[in-house]
Amino acid sequence: MTTHCWGVDPGFASSPTGVALVRFDGLAPHLVGAWTIRPRGRDWQARIDDVLGQLLALISPRVPVLAPRGPVLLSYELSYIGKNAQSALHLAQLGGGVRGVALALGLRVVAVQPSESKLALAGRGGATKEQMIAKARQVFGVRLTEHEADACAHALAGEAKLRRQAVERKAT
Repeated sequence: MTTHCWGVDPGFASSPTGVALVRFDGLAPHLVGAWTIRPRGRDWQARIDDVLGQLLALISPRVPVLAPRGPVLLSYELSYIGKNAQSALHLAQLGGGVRGVALALGLRVVAVQPSESKLALAGRGGATKEQMIAKARQVFGVRLTEHEADACAHALAGEAKLRRQAVERKAT
């Protein structure tokens, strides 16, 4: 069975949003495309709105083409609270918007922790950015930005999480 998974690495300030579309033929991942969304706008609300608009414009025309081929899902990174709580709240709002875009398009949605994505791509939950970029190049055969590599990792982790949940449901 073929599954398509969008991976989204949210960013809205100086950090762009990475987006990747990965096709899974069984367990084998194939990169369909990777994009970088650069936020525009003066304040954080305008930048978040812009990112969500660009994301919708990127994904929405592709869903009708992908859906007849098998399940389509979107996996995004959950925000974490680092040193700046205000930035974490803004990222959480962007994550909620990403989730809303996916649900409005009829996609299954999975949120993943950064460590889950690092484990899915690099085999180590504490992988560095450099290791993630190198592993993405090894797996997909193309050079990606750090945000695109992270988006690929989110797609891998999200697909694995849904597959795991399906196995667990069958076992009960």
